[in-house]
Amino acid sequence: MLVIAAFTRSVRWLRYLLIVGSFASVTFGLISGFAAIVFWNLLIGGLHTFRVIRDLRAERAVSLSEDERAIRDLVLRDVSEFDFHMFWAMGRDASYTDESIVAAGSRPDTVGLIVDGVAQVVGTDIDVKLERGQLIGEMSYVADEEASVGVIAAGTVLLREWDQRVLASLIHTHPPGAKAFDRLIAQDLARKARRETDRPRHAGQKKPPAVWLGGVFYLCRLAPGVRLELTTH
Repeated sequence: MLVIAAFTRSVRWLRYLLIVGSFASVTFGLISGFAAIVFWNLLIGGLHTFRVIRDLRAERAVSLSEDERAIRDLVLRDVSEFDFHMFWAMGRDASYTDESIVAAGSRPDTVGLIVDGVAQVVGTDIDVKLERGQLIGEMSYVADEEASVGVIAAGTVLLREWDQRVLASLIHTHPPGAKAFDRLIAQDLARKARRETDRPRHAGQKKPPAVWLGGVFYLCRLAPGVRLELTTH
């Protein structure tokens, strides 16, 4: 039981293991006639059962706003309302109007999700626009390096931004949130890579950044439900 618990990242699953272990010990105590073992394990198992039931009731009480549900349904439809709410609450709203969101050569501190508006990628020889449901700053996060291109707001753009340090620690602080973000970024990178590889090119035109492809293949391992459909020219 302890060996299994060592590989359990979710607190809830750890509680499930403790509950099973407690009631197994109760059975052993009843058979062996050790009243102390029965008492203490009933107490421990009961406390963890209470916490699990309380947490499940709290999760069911979470209700997303209409805007949050619309975004969830757009980018993370299969994520529960509670897990999406927890992930969403770790971010903050930001607004940009006809200004730089990410400067080429800079190292963004955040990864942003476009909630409304359109952003323009600058510093490339092709016209690339980012719209609702797409990420900004994700390639810098994946590659852990400076942004290779810039992004500016075309009019007013509303973002939900997450600090990169918060995202990096999600696997420890909220594993379901980490899984949701991995899936989100894998979907976004796969869509961008597919769009760029499908785009006709003239002689001498730049190929898509290698980090898009590398990021896709790396992150799709973390989010196996993402379909990768690339064609080459």
